[in-house]
Amino acid sequence: MIIFFESGRLGNQLFQYSALKTVAKDERLFLVGFDDIRAVFDGLEACFPAPRGSAMYQICQRLRPAANRRLPMSRLVGIVRENSAPGGIAVDASSGLINRIKYAPTAYFQSEQAFDPAAISGLMMKDQLINRAKALIDEVCHANQQPIFVHVRRRDYLEFPSRENPAVLPATWYRRRLDEFRSEYSNPIFLFLTDDLHYAHDVFGETLDGHILDTDPPTALATMSLCEGGILSASSFAWWGAYFARQRSHEGLFTAPLHWVGHRTGEWHPPFIESSFLKYA
Repeated sequence: MIIFFESGRLGNQLFQYSALKTVAKDERLFLVGFDDIRAVFDGLEACFPAPRGSAMYQICQRLRPAANRRLPMSRLVGIVRENSAPGGIAVDASSGLINRIKYAPTAYFQSEQAFDPAAISGLMMKDQLINRAKALIDEVCHANQQPIFVHVRRRDYLEFPSRENPAVLPATWYRRRLDEFRSEYSNPIFLFLTDDLHYAHDVFGETLDGHILDTDPPTALATMSLCEGGILSASSFAWWGAYFARQRSHEGLFTAPLHWVGHRTGEWHPPFIESSFLKYA
């Protein structure tokens, strides 16, 4: 069995589940938390012994710093690690004295190199989310229009990874991408999905071929997955929106900021997030 405590929200949880499912093969996964991914997907192949908010979850979170620090040194159990490899990353599992148990210290596995797509081929978004997303798109799109998602992430990105070089993207970057998509697609309709509705309405509210959607994250992910292209913020959430959309249609254009979170410094952050199915600008 492999034991892992959640870190982050839906996008991060998808990377973590995908990497651990790949390395686990026939071993059982015990995932602490992971409420976000469970709310969105059917077909998860793991045990979830401690949902968020439970007493067991609180105990596990208190134990996590000590487990991260001590278990890799003790060699008592096997350890699953995210390691740098030539040109990328690898997810490796070492053996321990109790080889039936493996522990994965906190990691994010944010790279398409970290997982095998076949390992997550059974993941299916819940029908009610897909139906809700289809209804949203049908409400704003005519039959001959091509839905393109525009993911605008702001709140925590105003100061992450630092106040000096935040991950938030300027409005001018989005406007250039909108123009590029207008030249690439015959009749695009832009669906803005954001964590800052006031900003989106102030800046993009007069976009004649766009609609700002007010919806929850699960429905937003389902909506992105149904689009024919996308303009991404440097967010793992948007990354997975594009990934699942590409699974449905291999022809779409999906554009993200060059160097991802590190677009202001010119260095890839995370280091191996650059992905084969995205165009960078």
